[in-house]
Amino acid sequence: MYLLCIDLSLNSTGYAVLQYEEGDLELVEKGIVNNSKIPAARIGAKLSRIADKIAELCSRYIFDVVVKEASFNTGHITSTQRTHQAFGVVLETLYKLGYEELQEVAATTVKKYVGGNGKATKDTVAKALPQFVGRQRYKTDDESDAVAVGIAYLLKNKSEINLRLQ
Repeated sequence: MYLLCIDLSLNSTGYAVLQYEEGDLELVEKGIVNNSKIPAARIGAKLSRIADKIAELCSRYIFDVVVKEASFNTGHITSTQRTHQAFGVVLETLYKLGYEELQEVAATTVKKYVGGNGKATKDTVAKALPQFVGRQRYKTDDESDAVAVGIAYLLKNKSEINLRLQ
């Protein structure tokens, strides 16, 4: 089973491709769509790059599950609106490619299942990842967050994952 895992943001969308079979989990690919150098006013260009990456990944893999971290209100209206715009573009891109379902996992669920506590820090969650996917180098928190979203989705849905020795 292939999973496309997404941590959405307008400036740095993290993604991961996980393969899960009978308890074995492999991190196949990870990365970010880095829009940080595109001027803030060029929202369309940023959204287009996110859509292009999703389409490119879907052209190389057939995903059984697409999952993203659930959106939440940060208290900053503009930031929340931009994340929702990115969500809309991803949803439309996936729909056009034949994916009608997009699963969501709340940030607290990711923290609980991967970090061991619903209030775990990003650092605690990142430090727990090697037991699931081995040691990796992550460019940003967005990249490691995408991996954690996929792991949390599997664990929440009662999938057993064979842990790795550290």
